[in-house]
Amino acid sequence: MTEHLQVALSPYTVVTTASAFVGVEDTYPRRGPWVRLMLSEVGEPADKPWGPAFVSHVGYRAHQFGAEGPSSWPVPRTGSIADLHAFARERRIIRERPEEGDIALVWSRARGTYTRAGIVAAIAECSGGVSVRDWLCRVTLIEGNVTPHGAPHGPGVYRVPRMVTNRSRMLFMRWVDLDRRGAFGMPTVAAAIEMGRVVLRRCA
Repeated sequence: MTEHLQVALSPYTVVTTASAFVGVEDTYPRRGPWVRLMLSEVGEPADKPWGPAFVSHVGYRAHQFGAEGPSSWPVPRTGSIADLHAFARERRIIRERPEEGDIALVWSRARGTYTRAGIVAAIAECSGGVSVRDWLCRVTLIEGNVTPHGAPHGPGVYRVPRMVTNRSRMLFMRWVDLDRRGAFGMPTVAAAIEMGRVVLRRCA
């Protein structure tokens, strides 16, 4: 039997992990090993957009105990924006205003759906508008599969500044609310691997 510790959910750890990738580019003409790995982790072929796969990779690795241990990341590993949106609705973790570490789902007016995902790395300011229901936030997302200027289908991971309002339709997945323990950053559950299965036990 092998003992592991399960890391409690931490937005700070996700932002820190995502930040380590900023500036990394895939320079291979047919997708390099790093992008292929992320896409394979979510069951997608190498020619698919990899923005959501990057979010999944960051969240999973940020909450993994050791290089080979289990991860406490509560969001399904998927390369589909639609799957992320559906999961967030089902678990009731969709929020209109951002917090650092949230997964941001970016709305495309042209396509009439959510087409991009990123990690909220910073919030510069949030202010009210002409009425109580109006508000505006300036945020910085860390996105994969973008250009240095934040355009889609780019080769790397970059910080993308965005302006969010109550009318922009951008949504934020508050995945940390799935942690009912209310603990951040410290292991609180031991995970024992028995006969190939993960069994959780609360730490003393």
